[in-house]
Amino acid sequence: MNNGDYFEKLYATYYSPEMRQIQDQVWQVLCSNFFARFLPPMAADQTNNDRAGVLIDLAAGGCNFINNIHSGMEEYAFDINPDVKDFARDGIKVIVDQIDNLAAHFKEGSVSVFFESNFLEHIDRDTIVNLFKTQHRLLRDGGEIWILTPNIRYFHGAYWDLFDHITPLTERSLITLAKSLGYKVKFVVPKFIPGQLMYTKKPKWPWLVSLYLKLMPVSGWFFGEQSFIILQK
Repeated sequence: MNNGDYFEKLYATYYSPEMRQIQDQVWQVLCSNFFARFLPPMAADQTNNDRAGVLIDLAAGGCNFINNIHSGMEEYAFDINPDVKDFARDGIKVIVDQIDNLAAHFKEGSVSVFFESNFLEHIDRDTIVNLFKTQHRLLRDGGEIWILTPNIRYFHGAYWDLFDHITPLTERSLITLAKSLGYKVKFVVPKFIPGQLMYTKKPKWPWLVSLYLKLMPVSGWFFGEQSFIILQK
């Protein structure tokens, strides 16, 4: 079994079709009420009508983010799992490949934003370091990496409930690494959303997510288990 087949089978056990539908509704709220505010001002290039900027959803999975962000940029879903082709909406370019081959698909200095949600904890430390180095080369000046990750400081033992979680992370460990590689920290929320929004089958009502975001940062102080970080080149 190759890695793509392995992840295809593994994530089919994590996420039922019903759970994916609920998650997509939650991500609609997260994208429109929170993530969209960080998008850079986009304007079409008047000389050739190209979209201004490139946005890559790294380890896109069910494409919950890239399907709902509507950035106005050239949008890509990158994942090792071939199922990503079934989830991406029309207009999104899909790349199925291993993360080690990321640089083969994009020119240096061409990417505006990388988004990676609940991904870094699935790869080892050396791979994280190499990924950050590669992303730094691919980002344009001022380009950003948006990271949403479970924080082991707040997640505790439940962090290991997913079989493929292998690297414990906090916002501090990622920021320390990023600074050592030449990134600036533009924005950080150590305690953002609960882990159950991603990992459990408990009810996730979109209206409740909207209320949670309106009550930030207080709601995060009580329930946040995932961190959100924006790194800038």
